Amino acid sequence: MFRVLWAILLIKANAAFAARLLNCPKSNIKFEKIIGLPPINLNREQLLVPLNQNETDAAVTIQCLQNCQKNEKCQSFVLFYDTSDCYWFENDQTFIRNESGMEVDNAAAWFVKVCLQEERGCNKSWVFETVRGATLIGNDTKALPRNMSRSECQQNCLDETDFDCRSVKFRVSSAQNETVGLCTLSNKHQDNEYCTYEEYGDVAFKHKDLRLLNMTKDQCQHQCEVYQAFNCRGFSLDSGKKCILHSEDTKLRGPRILVSKQGATYYEKARCLNITVSCTESYMTIRYQPETNFHGKLYMHGNSENKECFVVGQGKFTMVTLKLQLLTNECGIVKADSPTS
Repeated sequence: MFRVLWAILLIKANAAFAARLLNCPKSNIKFEKIIGLPPINLNREQLLVPLNQNETDAAVTIQCLQNCQKNEKCQSFVLFYDTSDCYWFENDQTFIRNESGMEVDNAAAWFVKVCLQEERGCNKSWVFETVRGATLIGNDTKALPRNMSRSECQQNCLDETDFDCRSVKFRVSSAQNETVGLCTLSNKHQDNEYCTYEEYGDVAFKHKDLRLLNMTKDQCQHQCEVYQAFNCRGFSLDSGKKCILHSEDTKLRGPRILVSKQGATYYEKARCLNITVSCTESYMTIRYQPETNFHGKLYMHGNSENKECFVVGQGKFTMVTLKLQLLTNECGIVKADSPTS
């Protein structure tokens, strides 16, 4: 009985989905990226971008999006990062594939057309990134009072004026009806402001979204910081000055997304830490205000075991203070005298 009811719901949901897109102004047709759903059996005739057997490191994300956008029958597509190919469908396959207990797939990403009115002049190729089965802990800025569809939840986030809505939590009401659920808006996002890049030598990030040729490190980094089509979370430099931009990172996909590759270097945006440094004639004081449950060490490089040169965190929101004597040179601090005239 449950299976029959589920099939009826699927048919109705996909019919409503198609109707929304049919009546949607072209300027409001956006994409939603969905991470973690496994692929299905594919029809080779549904290929969005022609395969190039001689090119093993192609980046086809933008081309797949453009081809689906131009194809009115294309309602969703799946992108395989490992083989650089994508296949389109005439319905929202992610809804059909949203079964409980389904294993997460890290080799593919789904893109679904949605009808959303966006007034902020956003030039992104996809407006929302959805991670099924995951949630952002805390930061529930505004819980909406009634059940609604996922697209309505997203539209409420875009329409919010009391605060800058950066993410939503959508929890389905019941297993029998996964088309509606509870919506919570948040002013937080998994991406924090970044201050620098973490560098990983002799490794490659498996998922490639854009490839640029003949780039230095500084040029590639600049492209990552100014690129508009997606949020660039990191970049890679490969042999022959090939610059690869990534819309994902290890925080989203986990460390297994990195593979060994001689001569390649991966740079990932690193979050800002709330650290201040102050000095007097006798002491240097370093203060760190953790945002998580921090019980690690704050120490001077090369002196992690010297009790005079480190301090241990005491938990979340507890200020960590490391006070170092400047006159003893015990923690590797070297006095630099200014030149005299």
